[in-house]
Amino acid sequence: MSRRGEEILLLAAAGLTDKEIADELCISVRTVEGHWRRLREETGQPNKAGLLGQMLAQRLAQTEQNFTQQLADLEAKVAHAEREKEELRQRQELAETEARLQSRVLHNSLTKLYDEVNRLRDANNGADELRAIVLKSNVLAYRCELEEPHRCLFISESVRALGYRPSEFLQAGLPLSTLVHPEDFAEVWAKSLIQLREGAERLDRRYRLISRNGDVKHVIDRCHIERPADGPASISTFVFDITHMGSEIFTSNRPMIK
Repeated sequence: MSRRGEEILLLAAAGLTDKEIADELCISVRTVEGHWRRLREETGQPNKAGLLGQMLAQRLAQTEQNFTQQLADLEAKVAHAEREKEELRQRQELAETEARLQSRVLHNSLTKLYDEVNRLRDANNGADELRAIVLKSNVLAYRCELEEPHRCLFISESVRALGYRPSEFLQAGLPLSTLVHPEDFAEVWAKSLIQLREGAERLDRRYRLISRNGDVKHVIDRCHIERPADGPASISTFVFDITHMGSEIFTSNRPMIK
């Protein structure tokens, strides 16, 4: 069908007479009639009604075909999205399982190390061996007063890995909060205060440390509250770097001591 023939069919389907079609297309009525004759010859339809019916049937079939194809495409996209969703769910489950296993291993190691630290601290001449364990394990250890201003009483040489000297905290009075990522400090400190006020004797926390040059480390620590009869209460803390274990086990449910 020629483009002109299709135009005439569409105008006729809209209710226009041959004269109105001729005026719309700026052609003569005779030309319009000539197009009708050629359309009947090409299609085998005997009259205008048959031509219009055939055109509408073809348009309907094409529309249905297009709709069927679009529906099939949409269903394929939905199926693909469902497969991707299931793959993501499975990967998330694997990551969570791995995170739980890593966290359990880490906490077991932390408990063993903490028990060994306590044993050496109570033993005679255990100080040198204790320092060796801290340095060998790449652990940051410190002790500070429980009450404000939380004066630092001890900090291990491993703080140098963060770009600081122990003397900056022990003699110069640099607050331990300097080591904590500023985005973590408020939440972690607030939760620590709540636990301490509730009488907690031990805190297990996760947060980020930030070095002097801006490097960020994900860490987990264990704090033990010491309340000697002959002196002020203090907090002994051992901080473990877990950056290498991935961010999956790093969650935001931790407090922080300043």
